Amino acid sequence: MKKSVTNWIAGLRAHFNLSQQQLADFLSVNRSLVALAERNKRTLPYTALQKLNLLEAVKNGSLSNAAEKQITATARVQYAIAVKTLNKRIAVCQSNIELYEKQLKLAENKFQQAKNCLQLINSLPVPAAKNEEAKKDAKWMEVMELEAMGLMKKYGHQTQALLRIKIECLKYETTIAAEKIQQIELDTNPNV
Repeated sequence: MKKSVTNWIAGLRAHFNLSQQQLADFLSVNRSLVALAERNKRTLPYTALQKLNLLEAVKNGSLSNAAEKQITATARVQYAIAVKTLNKRIAVCQSNIELYEKQLKLAENKFQQAKNCLQLINSLPVPAAKNEEAKKDAKWMEVMELEAMGLMKKYGHQTQALLRIKIECLKYETTIAAEKIQQIELDTNPNV
């Protein structure tokens, strides 16, 4: 790589007030490669040099129709990738919403079952501990009561509230992604 190419890269960065990372992102290369190219230690790939030529044309105000079409095509591809990524995110969010809604329904049902069980246990007379069988029944009722209370705690209002919050957050994230898709579509096709 010639010294003039090294100065050219640094000059373009300075002109557009770009950091090495920003230029690397634009060129689709690592920041370290830009740094090495500026120090004349490595050569940039051909596609990165083409993009630098586009920057030079923009800098000089001599962007040709072909270059403008290339930039537009590149932007369309980037927009398409963004839309695809957002659509995947929406699908993941909707899948998680369904999962959390099922978990919420399960929590509500388990909580109600535990509550009903506890009410039933409390409505039964406590067996007098006269014999072994009565002691076993009393112990069984105590265990069932503890189990019902544990289920009520596990599937109670806090768990249900947390699941509702997760669902609402995912719905909000889905809405934001859909709005971003609409904005991209407006940006790429202003006639819509």
